[in-house]
Amino acid sequence: MLDYQDFLRKLDQYGMLWLGSESRVPSISMWADPAQWHTDKEDTDPWQFRIRFPREGRGLYGCHFGGKKGFVSLRNTAVFLAACQPEDGIESLYRAGLLDAVTYQVYLLFSCRRVLSTSQLRQEMGNGRKGNHAVDRAVERLQSLGLVTIIDNVRKTNQKGEAYGWPINLYQCIEDRLEALGLEESPLTRREAQAACLDQLAAAGGLDMALAVAQGLGWNPGKALPV
Repeated sequence: MLDYQDFLRKLDQYGMLWLGSESRVPSISMWADPAQWHTDKEDTDPWQFRIRFPREGRGLYGCHFGGKKGFVSLRNTAVFLAACQPEDGIESLYRAGLLDAVTYQVYLLFSCRRVLSTSQLRQEMGNGRKGNHAVDRAVERLQSLGLVTIIDNVRKTNQKGEAYGWPINLYQCIEDRLEALGLEESPLTRREAQAACLDQLAAAGGLDMALAVAQGLGWNPGKALPV
């Protein structure tokens, strides 16, 4: 059985862990028993880790792995972000036609209001159900680019303070999240940061795992990981 402290140790060893049951890449399912899931036990239910981890400021949680959700250790957060973020900024992607207008507009919302919920984002963009899907995809893309992250999962409350409805994510721009975590940006280039993350994965889980992560995230495997 994998408990929360075991999870933190594994995460620190690998630097990153996928939340779901993923093959070839480091994921919680490598150690967690299927019976542990969805028990609502804070110390042993991996589904609860996704709430507890960002709430405690232990690192990053979100769709940071090519649209797949997972965790990045606090120690690896700055380097991981350097590995994901566009070196010339998001504006360069937009000008080059590599980023759609909705994603860019959602990014601009975060530059004005630094913490936004799923429902607030949808209301701000306001294009009905079809528009909601576009906003959701935009938020996923921004997380993959290391520009936005999940900081909590909460339910709405009425005037009496009573919770209702389904839980919703709260998102924060990455600059503010780094500050909240007491971290500074990494001085590494994108390629250097990718190599550093992959080297750690190779040491923890072997070359095949590091190469699988490189392939899944579109990273350059570097000289240390020959293909």
